[in-house]
Amino acid sequence: MPKPKRFMVYAAGSMLIALMILLALGGALLPVWLKYYLSVLYARRPVHFNLLMAILFLAALKGFFILLGGLQILISVSKERAFVPVNYRRLRRVGWLSFGISILFFLCAFVYLTPYTLVFIGAFALLGILAMIAADLIQQAIQIQEENDLTV
Repeated sequence: MPKPKRFMVYAAGSMLIALMILLALGGALLPVWLKYYLSVLYARRPVHFNLLMAILFLAALKGFFILLGGLQILISVSKERAFVPVNYRRLRRVGWLSFGISILFFLCAFVYLTPYTLVFIGAFALLGILAMIAADLIQQAIQIQEENDLTV
């Protein structure tokens, strides 16, 4: 593998691992941050804290698995095995998890509506669509590669 590609793989992998660690730390500190944030902004209006915490924890868990899937795809690509069925399944999983996060933030909008909630709904829905399109492209590439392998 040429050095620039190896550096890119290591850099991207390091960033994904750092994001996973930050997501885990953020999830652990989420109750403290959320209580403070809600006490400052919504001191006079009651907010369903437990429901909001459950939605955010589920979204963080799904986000962790999205990052894990991205890391697994990156490792597979670094081994020059990009067009394999397992990457198709990983991208589909990333797409469905992204749609799940979008739905969770849609539910969150009924409890706690902010402009960021609406941005997250759209961003994760777009990520889900792009991941599904990429998965279909990978599947077509796998079929073309299999046809080429059978051709002498």
